Amino acid sequence: MSGAAIARLVDIISASWMCQAAYAAAELGIPDLLDGASRSVDDLARTTRCDRASLFRLLRALAALDICIENADGSFAVTEMGRLLATRSECSLRSWALWAGNYQWQVWGRLLASVQSGRTARQLAGGDRGFVHLEADATAAAVFHETMAQLTRLVSLQVARDYDFAPAQHVVDVGGGHGELLANILSAHEHLHGTLYDRPHALKGAEAQFRRSKVAQRCTLLAGDFFQAVPPAADIYILKSILHDWDDHASV
Repeated sequence: MSGAAIARLVDIISASWMCQAAYAAAELGIPDLLDGASRSVDDLARTTRCDRASLFRLLRALAALDICIENADGSFAVTEMGRLLATRSECSLRSWALWAGNYQWQVWGRLLASVQSGRTARQLAGGDRGFVHLEADATAAAVFHETMAQLTRLVSLQVARDYDFAPAQHVVDVGGGHGELLANILSAHEHLHGTLYDRPHALKGAEAQFRRSKVAQRCTLLAGDFFQAVPPAADIYILKSILHDWDDHASV
């Protein structure tokens, strides 16, 4: 048996604690607290109102993951990767850690039952399929949409730069959330007009995004359900990170 195969499988099975360690760090704000200066365990425990011994074990785990480092004097500092969990990081993935470690945690725990029954994890928990639950949970909706914006931020500038939008006049971003991708496309191509089409809870943060990007005059926000209809007569329709959420029947 290959040693590499064994090591890889051990990493896969052990991944749950890694996700939870990153989530705990993000929720407690440890990367933000360490951004700029090392701090002692005692100081961090007081600031975060955590049990000192337990927090020390978490910090050691984070050091094993290269999220922070333990200095010779016992204090801790954040690493380059750890700064990605900080609120102020330009490429922050903090919301992704919060979403994966909290809101998605119980959902993935129902994967086996979902495969056996053919029902989604949220249906098994007594809810609706898809993202209807976000309509009634503003806090979860805010974390989800910031997560999508953070992940989109990693690729949006490249999409805006590399795709040939020159022949188009009107672009519709279907399920575009807060509009991170569409805002970057409109910023890079001043001849374009855009429509952001999503559920009402998604559009709440979009106006501020378009104002910051100075493209609000060239973009329309439209609430709706893309299973019922999409805005007509556009030159380009974008569906980023959408189809994988649905089965083939719903997607076609």
